[in-house]
Amino acid sequence: MRSSPSGRQIPNEIIRYVFPLTTASAGKVVAPIPNTPAVFDSTTFAATGFGLADTASAGLFFTPFTALPGRLDLASVSVISGGGNTGSKISLQWQATTTLLPTPTGAAVPSFIDPTAAAGVHTSQLDFSDVIIPDTGAGISPFLTVPANLVVNTVLNVLLSVAVLWKESALRNPLGTP
Repeated sequence: MRSSPSGRQIPNEIIRYVFPLTTASAGKVVAPIPNTPAVFDSTTFAATGFGLADTASAGLFFTPFTALPGRLDLASVSVISGGGNTGSKISLQWQATTTLLPTPTGAAVPSFIDPTAAAGVHTSQLDFSDVIIPDTGAGISPFLTVPANLVVNTVLNVLLSVAVLWKESALRNPLGTP
């Protein structure tokens, strides 16, 4: 894994997720679609693009990010809330797929999104370094468990960026080699 002169690791890849949560998501397990920008309406600041797949649909098969062996690292999460939303906290669990069945990997984040947050932008940093991508590589995806009591009265948009660190031995030409 690459290091900067100061010793911190520099990510090989950034996975980006941008998606709205709506009342229609209530009671479902949904998976964000990676690197799919949502289109924001400049008057309401609401996401009008599509970046979320209901795992009960065929869209589930298009949600994983195919990754080389390695691990995830730090993530930046920004939740844009218009305020006035209600419901229990939304949890996140990473899944890795090396066969047809996804399996949980890394620790679950039970309070990933608080839909009741006041109006504004709420940013936090999470450490997903316990999410390991096996030596065979894998399709990885976060799955959100949305409580049935979610009611989005205004806006609830999520921007998630996750750093990926690949194993140097998995790269064809590691940094610094011809």
